[in-house]
Amino acid sequence: MNPKNIIYAINSTLNVDSMKNYAEQLSRLKIPSIFPSSLMRKIISLSQLLIGNIYEINQVKIRTNMSERDLLEFLSGIIITKGKEGSEIIYKNHLGKIIHLNVITPIPKVVLDTTGAGDGYRAGLLSGKYIGLSLLDSCKVGSVISSFVVETLGAQTQIFTMKDIKKRFKETYGYTPSEL
Repeated sequence: MNPKNIIYAINSTLNVDSMKNYAEQLSRLKIPSIFPSSLMRKIISLSQLLIGNIYEINQVKIRTNMSERDLLEFLSGIIITKGKEGSEIIYKNHLGKIIHLNVITPIPKVVLDTTGAGDGYRAGLLSGKYIGLSLLDSCKVGSVISSFVVETLGAQTQIFTMKDIKKRFKETYGYTPSEL
């Protein structure tokens, strides 16, 4: 596989040495990576985005002794998932001002099980980036996917189509990106 064809890679929770090694390999190959908030400064400095829930992001700040502003010296953005409260994208604009964007979560038909909702969010985010959506619209796709995930029992038991995604996206956000 040609590294130029890879849009993003997730550096997910393994042992510390493996995550560090993977981050270094991705950096050498110039493959942007998403780091799900479980390691240290070195890996953060090699990543493009940091994603995690409120607890995980706070733990990263505590364990690295880095503030939001410090993290954004290395990262182009931080994504915080907040369950039914939605998610938040934090980044610095071209003037260096820190911007916080809230992304609402679509209202699921029913909530049966939240297992896998974070994985669904990341899958939607990566899919959105892969097809050329902005970070904001990619996070919205992640929110749509996670809303389907909580409607069934167990992980990876959801059945939905692109038509379902487009419909829920439009119902929630009032538009549908042309890339979808």
